[in-house]
Amino acid sequence: MGNNLGAMIRQGKGAEPADMVLKGGSFFDLVSGRVIKSDVAISGDRIVATCGTFKGKREIDISGKTVVPGFIDTHLHVESSLVTPFEFDRCVLRHGVTTAICDPHEIANVLGAPGIRYFLDCAERTVMDIRVKLSSCVPATHLETSGARLAAADLAPFMDHPKVLGNHRSPVGHADPPPGDPADVLLKDAHILGVGVIWIVMIGMIIYTS
Repeated sequence: MGNNLGAMIRQGKGAEPADMVLKGGSFFDLVSGRVIKSDVAISGDRIVATCGTFKGKREIDISGKTVVPGFIDTHLHVESSLVTPFEFDRCVLRHGVTTAICDPHEIANVLGAPGIRYFLDCAERTVMDIRVKLSSCVPATHLETSGARLAAADLAPFMDHPKVLGNHRSPVGHADPPPGDPADVLLKDAHILGVGVIWIVMIGMIIYTS
């Protein structure tokens, strides 16, 4: 199914059958907070119509189920779950999380740049849309014993990766690199590149049983 604007408009108006229609269920309206009984018409990969009854080239009966937007986890460390990104994807996606924005600083503190590369390689192959904020605190402080130290030169090659949103600012309890440190220079530059982008992520669709 492609994304043809003319077809999307016609299908949204009901002038022609939609590519796919989810029939007999309800959807959760995030604006009003109400669950609304309605078909959901889809053209290509876009929802083009709700609040009505529609015909589709393909129709799926979802009676007794509710369609909700895919959930976005805006900050997590996959490594804290003690599983690989693939296993995390398998376990969490079924619960409605379709996008995860991650800081892989735990694997980065152990393995350095190769750990980030592994994480990004996995992110390109998961069903869930995993986005990465590059780790700016490796190590978090000069008092830590870590397996690696990442400076600007180590992180810069990842900036153009399609799964990278920018860098990750150190959270409360972690110290930023001292002024003038190469990592601090990258942190400031990457923060400028990444700010605001965190919200521009693909939202999927999950169907729940009532």
